[in-house]
Amino acid sequence: DEAPARELGECAARLLARPELDWPAARLALFDVALESRRGDPTAVLDLDGGVYASNFSAGDPSVAPRGETLLQIVAGVRRGESDADAHQRIRQVLDAGYASWQDRTTWQRKGVSEGGAGAVDLPGTTWRDRPAIDQGAGRFLCGDRTAAPGLLAEVSFESARLAAAAALQKAR
Repeated sequence: DEAPARELGECAARLLARPELDWPAARLALFDVALESRRGDPTAVLDLDGGVYASNFSAGDPSVAPRGETLLQIVAGVRRGESDADAHQRIRQVLDAGYASWQDRTTWQRKGVSEGGAGAVDLPGTTWRDRPAIDQGAGRFLCGDRTAAPGLLAEVSFESARLAAAAALQKAR
C-alpha cells in the first residue's frame, strides 16, 4: 500500500495549492533480528546484485541488544512489481550468506515495510535539484527529505529546514 507516501505529498500539495509538489519515495522491506552472538559474524553485508544491506547495529552500540546477542537491521528496496514477500526473501538470502545458522540463533525478530519514509528517489535523469523547491513563494517554505536540498536521507530534511529558516528570517528582515 502506497497510501502513506501519497498522503504526505498530497498534504503539502493541498496546503500550498500546488498539486505537482510530490516526488517519488522508496518502498523498503525491513527486517530486524537479534541473534546469539557468534565470533566471525560480519559487521555489515552489502549485496549489490540483490540491493540488500545488513548492518550489525550492536557492533557500534552494544547497549541496543542484550549481553551475548547481536542486533542486525536489514533493508532491501522493493523493486517495481515485486511483492513485499519476495523482497523479504532477498533479505533472508543475505542473512543465509553472511550469518551462519542465523535462524537457529534468532532470539527475536520483526519485519515490516516502509513507504516514503526513507527519502527521495531521484530517478534516472534527475537530481536533488529537480525536487520541489524549498521557497514556494509568497513567504511559504517547504521542508523535508523530498525537497530540493543536497544530502542523503535525513540530511536533506535538516538542510531544507536550515535553508527555509534562513530564507524566512531574511524575508522577515
